[in-house]
Amino acid sequence: MTAPVPVALVGAGGHAREVLDVVDAVNAEGRLRIEVVGVVAAEAPGPDSPMAAYGLPYLGGDEAWGELPPSVGYLLGIGSPQVRARLDAALRDRPAPVLVHPATSRGRVVDLGPGSVLFPFVSVTNHVRLGRHTHVNRNATVGHDTTLGDHVLVGPGAVVSGAVTVGDRVMLGAGCSVRQNLSVGADAVVGMGAAVVADVPAGVTVTGVPARPR
Repeated sequence: MTAPVPVALVGAGGHAREVLDVVDAVNAEGRLRIEVVGVVAAEAPGPDSPMAAYGLPYLGGDEAWGELPPSVGYLLGIGSPQVRARLDAALRDRPAPVLVHPATSRGRVVDLGPGSVLFPFVSVTNHVRLGRHTHVNRNATVGHDTTLGDHVLVGPGAVVSGAVTVGDRVMLGAGCSVRQNLSVGADAVVGMGAAVVADVPAGVTVTGVPARPR
């Protein structure tokens, strides 16, 4: 039997709970065993909070890492790409397992960076690269020859076409689409439902159909 991989979950909100659901599915599949030893968050989840249903101990805030052995890894249950990047910079000497929900579709030659998460019903085709702690949410599609940088968030139902390059810390909103052969620069935001038909410069927020700077 595979030895369990001990990790602490960073975050206690809705995104963190969805990451825990992926952990449950991965453990049920049996190819990888993730043992979540507790939650690290700025505040302890209250007894009536949704996180209480998972029965995980509260380990404390950032200071908790000083009490945890180096063998304990981390899962970033945080939606914000910028916050995930900051936390990763502080914790990257620790293990960061890759989570792939069993109900995903992957083609050949898919490179998943440390800490990346594929949520249920994601489709990633072939020759795709995901950077560190990049999260692709449920029902999203990532096409061939696409590169997603570090700490990217692909929202639910987003469609990233073939040969797209997405920079670090980009947020692609729920239901948006990015046409093939385009680039989205670092720290850009693509709004929910937007249709990207031209390159998006770094740091720019685009919305609408077709997507334009806001």
